[in-house]
Amino acid sequence: SIEALKNRLDKKQLLSFRVIIDNRVKTMSPKPFQMLTECFDYRCSSIHAKVALLWNDQWNLSIVTSQNATDNPKLERGIIFTDKQVFQFDLNDLQNEFKRGTT
Repeated sequence: SIEALKNRLDKKQLLSFRVIIDNRVKTMSPKPFQMLTECFDYRCSSIHAKVALLWNDQWNLSIVTSQNATDNPKLERGIIFTDKQVFQFDLNDLQNEFKRGTT
């Protein structure tokens, strides 16, 4: 996943990507954590939310899922919100958390 996202950034298929990582990832998954720190703008925080925001001039998407960023054979669920107010709430919330996070 990290390599696929990095590839899309390099090809300008994505203009930017940043991530908020739970503090435990540093010790629980050191190799993926190192890859993330080398490829992306990131912050560490005490976070359990699994939200992705995607937007351009035409649309604003908030993608909320129960799935962790790990291999897991369990059934997971997700919802894609297209409402501008939901997107703006999530954007503000995550921007504030990103500012509070550490590297």
